[in-house]
Amino acid sequence: MKGLIFREMYLAKKNYIICAFSLLLVVILEVMVRLSINFGNLSKLEPGSLNDTDNITFYLFIFGIAAASYAVFLNDGAIVMSDIKCGWQTFSFTIPVSETRLVLVKYVIKLFWLVLIFVFSVLNALMVCGISGRPFDDLLVKVLLGIFALASAITFVYTPLMLKFRSSGVVSGIFMALFALVYFGLMSRVMAFLEEHGSEDEDAAAEALTAWLKDIANTVKPYVVPAGILLVICTFAAGFFASVRLLKRREK
Repeated sequence: MKGLIFREMYLAKKNYIICAFSLLLVVILEVMVRLSINFGNLSKLEPGSLNDTDNITFYLFIFGIAAASYAVFLNDGAIVMSDIKCGWQTFSFTIPVSETRLVLVKYVIKLFWLVLIFVFSVLNALMVCGISGRPFDDLLVKVLLGIFALASAITFVYTPLMLKFRSSGVVSGIFMALFALVYFGLMSRVMAFLEEHGSEDEDAAAEALTAWLKDIANTVKPYVVPAGILLVICTFAAGFFASVRLLKRREK
């Protein structure tokens, strides 16, 4: 078990080092930008521009960095492709290790990085809030948990999809198509709502849209946490057992 974990970590060592270094540079950049907003050149902007810059960078540095961290550290597509090209799957049939254990190693590493990145995202949010003089409130925690749940679901199903299609381009295309479907579905609903209130002035339409979105948020709020937990559990189980089944198929 330890040897298999070491193998997975060693194969991804270069990616981990590059990602960690890039993340360090981004964190340094976010500190410089936030300090500049408080004390430097950015603090000299017009009040309206300063407020917009403050809000955009605040949420971008908290949620954007969290999402990017999950994306780069949990991408094991290169390892799967390397295993396919070198025939590791065929060789693995000759060692006294079951397919279940081989997949378990991959998912243990995924869980390790998910927890580590979530802790990092919380610490990063605390740092940004401290520099910005803003509270670390429930909204930030809930959004970070939502990003964690979504990242977990994606990475849990990513491995079986890679084993099935054996192409990172195809798998990326599947995820992009799903996100595009959700995005355009939501945007079409928003545009339909705006058309219904087209006779109103812009301020009234904006207020109506805000009230509508708040009403939706309040309606789904009690179900968000249970849905997130269910999503993580179901995708973990589905991804794990699908990966085991796919590994049991002999390479042709």
